Amino acid sequence: MATAANYGIVCQLRQTRAEKTDKILLFSGVYDAPDQQIHLLWRVGVADPVLIESRHTHKDQSGGGAAAIDTPCFVRSNARMLLRNAIAARKSEVESPCSGDYTVTDGPHYDKGWFHMAHEEYIALYPTDAVIQFHGMASAKSDGRTVYIHLSPGFKDVAKPDSLIRYFDNGLVAAFDSEYADEYMASSARSSSYTILRTADYHPATFNVQGRHANNSPDPCKKSATTAQYSSAIQQFVHLEMSSNPRNNHVGDLTHAINYAGAHWKARNGEILLVEAESFDGKSGSVKNETKNNGVTNLGFIATGDWVRYSNVDFSEGRSTFKAHVSTGTDTSTGTITVRLGSLESPPVAVLSEAIAGGWGNFGVAHVHLSETVSGVHDVFLEFGSGYNLDWLTFDK
Repeated sequence: MATAANYGIVCQLRQTRAEKTDKILLFSGVYDAPDQQIHLLWRVGVADPVLIESRHTHKDQSGGGAAAIDTPCFVRSNARMLLRNAIAARKSEVESPCSGDYTVTDGPHYDKGWFHMAHEEYIALYPTDAVIQFHGMASAKSDGRTVYIHLSPGFKDVAKPDSLIRYFDNGLVAAFDSEYADEYMASSARSSSYTILRTADYHPATFNVQGRHANNSPDPCKKSATTAQYSSAIQQFVHLEMSSNPRNNHVGDLTHAINYAGAHWKARNGEILLVEAESFDGKSGSVKNETKNNGVTNLGFIATGDWVRYSNVDFSEGRSTFKAHVSTGTDTSTGTITVRLGSLESPPVAVLSEAIAGGWGNFGVAHVHLSETVSGVHDVFLEFGSGYNLDWLTFDK
């Protein structure tokens, strides 16, 4: 994996520089001018089927946009890739053929620019992956309330129950501990720290080129998808507008939403076996469900020696990786989870012990390979050492 060009992802990437840091491979270069840097971060190894796109962050950075949060969210999440584009929206002597007030230099809105070409190449490689697009905004008003987060599925229509926007929204609500309303057309949920507006009737809904592409438009540069095209799509796209409040103060919460959406999206596509931690069939010790005021739960109050049991878990044709969405008390603390099948006396098939960015509300994904591929139906026992709270667990192929 010496150059990005080998993989066809960054078709127009110039002055390519590849650098591997921990489990992340970085490609960077210059598109047309020094202020138009582009970056591609690719997670090596086990990752969730999520592409994070961050549009014209050079402009956003000067305006307080997504630049400050896109990379931290990617690093702390388990997303597969981050496309980060610094090209600013501005006038050019050569106008883009795209509809709307776009120009050739505004790469995210132009179907021949690096950003969109990379988007298309990625979807060709991973056609069922989720696409979460970041964008900065000033706080908006809706019914007299300040809107801090705005979600759009990339089309003027109601989203399916198993669409990405619904999973991502559920993850946001769980992270921010806000009131939840199951409406996606001009409705909102609110808490003391933010208000989220869920509506399809918004600028990115029809003008966003990547949203048009993900929603089956045959000509994403010029035409929005029709209702039929959108309905037949897997609805894998969500555009996330953020004001300075969540961008500056809620990296952990936004990461939680990305991880939640990624895991549930993967389970939706049949790629993993996902178990909600609070759905145990038996337990021992002080471990118990913590319930937030919106009804979202996780396992907490865990002490060394506690265990939980999940009965008749179907591993189907085989799973080889255990992942857990966990939080710890501090940046340096870890817990342990020992995975056994059948009984507490069985030899462990995995022992998970991985540091996660600290804070009991800052959940992250930890993973470990099983000692062998597991298939069939088994009772799963998780035996704990203190140090973790547990939100959900998965067994991956």
